[in-house]
Amino acid sequence: MFWGPQEKGQDQKMIHRNPESDDDDNRDVKHFGGNKRKRSELEIGMPDPKLHSLLDLNPEIEEERRKFDGQAVIEEIRQKPYAARAKYTFESCRHICCPLQMAIMLGASINVVDFLLHVYPRSIEARDRYGSTLLHSACEFQASLEVVSLLLERFPGAATEKDFNNNTP
Repeated sequence: MFWGPQEKGQDQKMIHRNPESDDDDNRDVKHFGGNKRKRSELEIGMPDPKLHSLLDLNPEIEEERRKFDGQAVIEEIRQKPYAARAKYTFESCRHICCPLQMAIMLGASINVVDFLLHVYPRSIEARDRYGSTLLHSACEFQASLEVVSLLLERFPGAATEKDFNNNTP
């Protein structure tokens, strides 16, 4: 676990390192902000406080969803691609999940979802603490048909995956 620094006057919030982020390939990541380091040289799964603050919105409140800035999320991940692999605790909704799942719950566009999947392809099989897949979240928060289609294209089996309450998407 990692305590992420916040803006002055705010309490620190717990951010989780994703232990499942053990990618062992050494593909070049130069497409992330001109960085030519190998993945093995990156701090894989390390959380990023700025990304956390961009996503720490309550997806159940429409006003909060409107605050979501997908382009800012993309820019932050371009600078720190390893941050897409961590699990974060989002205090606004008491949810622990990966950035992609929260972005989907906040109504991310197809471009944001596709970008995050490109950065961390294994996140397609991510589950939150309730056992919900990305598709569960997309359906629950009424993601666009494009986003749902992309998720099904990348992980067709998600349509029959059950959460901890035995619900399929």
